[in-house]
Amino acid sequence: MDIGCGNRPYQNLFPQVDSYVGIDRQNPEADVIAQASRLPIRSDSIDVVLCNQVIEHDPRPDQILAEIFRILKTGGLLILSAPQMGRLHGEPEDYYRFTKWGLNYLLTHEGFEIEVMEPHGGIFRALGSHLNFFLMDRVGNRRRMGAALRYTLINLNNLLFRILDRFIPWEKDTLGYNILAKKRGNGDGRTRASG
Repeated sequence: MDIGCGNRPYQNLFPQVDSYVGIDRQNPEADVIAQASRLPIRSDSIDVVLCNQVIEHDPRPDQILAEIFRILKTGGLLILSAPQMGRLHGEPEDYYRFTKWGLNYLLTHEGFEIEVMEPHGGIFRALGSHLNFFLMDRVGNRRRMGAALRYTLINLNNLLFRILDRFIPWEKDTLGYNILAKKRGNGDGRTRASG
């Protein structure tokens, strides 16, 4: 299940799954139109949930994670990404940025066990991303300049900043995190209060 699927860009990345269900609050390409915090899905019925860059767009990210926990089967997997740094986007519904400690708290509080948490690069990739967005917003919105920037300066920036990240690692200033978490079984450490 892809929560916040948009126009379904990740659907073909999972050829081994038996069925893909896209959920979005407004995109007509979704299989189900619903809020991530109120999913019309049966409890304990889903094997894997993908939730990519969604929880920062709801004033109650804990409710989204509680819903994901509810619909996942015991042992089911959550593939989550969330930003730590980033420009405003999806306004006015852009509420949060998350540290690894905040994500750890939210997920374990809902009953998940984090198996992998990896940063989206370090400080140089973050700086490069901000620079690239600035260039596209200021100059790239002109017809031919956008494509020219994308294929020249922005590609060079991406390469340079990835190399710098590799040789001078500094992950305290990362764009965000990719997380793989598992739903723990009932009674094995879920800390969230019922009710």
